[in-house]
Amino acid sequence: IKARGQLICGVGIGTAGFNLADSQGKWTGLDVDLCKAIAAAMFGDAEKAKFTPTTAQQRFVALQSGEVDVITRNATQTLLRDTSLGFNIAGVNFYDGQGMMVAANSGYSSVSQMKGAIICVSKGTTTEGNAALESSRLGLNWEVRSFDDTDLILEAFIAGQCDGWSSDVSQLTGFRSAYPEGAAALAILPEVFSKEPLAPAVLD
Repeated sequence: IKARGQLICGVGIGTAGFNLADSQGKWTGLDVDLCKAIAAAMFGDAEKAKFTPTTAQQRFVALQSGEVDVITRNATQTLLRDTSLGFNIAGVNFYDGQGMMVAANSGYSSVSQMKGAIICVSKGTTTEGNAALESSRLGLNWEVRSFDDTDLILEAFIAGQCDGWSSDVSQLTGFRSAYPEGAAALAILPEVFSKEPLAPAVLD
């Protein structure tokens, strides 16, 4: 990395507050700031950071293949990821939990009311398993649909193909703030049904 003179960070594909590029390609957010801080520590220059957008499915492959040097996008620290993927997961920098977002006019005010609902999630995330567990725990019989990236979830949600959108609450808040019909069109339900310690990762 030092010989190259640049740090390449795997970030998300666009979540307000975490990783978002403007029309000029300038990235901002917590994940971006962390990458810049690492670059500043290595090179004395925060601008020696380069940002590579990755989906939830792509992020770990990008790190394993050497396409990126560090993942600074939201990734939950789990024992499996810490021991079986060849990664070293650094200290947790954001504590989160999984929640549920619905249309404000859906009539839902609690997750427990969503019996038989279609829940949309990102593929390759802890969100998939957590949603299935919560559905089973509460006897809700959800149909959990997985999508390759959040843009596809957004399209499906707008088209009425999802009764709920489940993800980390911070991510849902970011999506809600940038929703095309305005934040008031969406509601994040009060329940948080997992623990998501988010942390950067590098190769072992």
